[in-house]
Amino acid sequence: MWLVLIPGLLEAQTGADKVSIQWKDSVPGDYSFSREWSYNVNVFRNQKGQLVCDGFCDPQLEKLRTKDGIIPVKNRKAYYAAFDTSHFQCNAVISSTMPEFIGSRFFAIRNTGDTFFLKTHGDPANHSWLELTLMGDSVKCNTRLLSISSDKNRHYEFLRGTVELDKNQYARRQLRGKFYLVFRESESGKHMAWEGRMDGKLPEKGKSIPAPGFNLGQ
Repeated sequence: MWLVLIPGLLEAQTGADKVSIQWKDSVPGDYSFSREWSYNVNVFRNQKGQLVCDGFCDPQLEKLRTKDGIIPVKNRKAYYAAFDTSHFQCNAVISSTMPEFIGSRFFAIRNTGDTFFLKTHGDPANHSWLELTLMGDSVKCNTRLLSISSDKNRHYEFLRGTVELDKNQYARRQLRGKFYLVFRESESGKHMAWEGRMDGKLPEKGKSIPAPGFNLGQ
């Protein structure tokens, strides 16, 4: 998906890094992605069709497989007791012009009691991520890059954007809506955009909904 920056279509921000939520009776769009799911990023099937770990694995798991990568019957119970093959429900479709990001279908979500913290998942292909903090009627926006090609820190300033949420779904603890956000890299002045749709459950107070991948910083 190509993103086009159109400043005239973007709502003004409410603070240095916040934007007001536009509450809607409904937010039309294709939310069929919410019926899809995925394994974690290190789960693959071997030549026998067994789910196995490949990359970022506990060394003990390798001892439970043969040289050909097969899990013998006698080791299967122990292997899957130590290896997470959970299903992760897709809750977003996200694209961006940020470097080292190829797209995502997941937000990890944490409910702190008075806020919902959302973060795109990290995996071997994505080294940029988006953080959204929902607080009342506003959203705090932040983006970062943990580059594999440079050790130089890059800073991104939030410029403007829109966040539309379905107020009826939100009352049912369902996050459905869309966003379009623009940031500027401080050094080069280049603009970067994030765009996406969301449709997924919100966790209860003190709970989290994980996403596949790795934790890309705090």
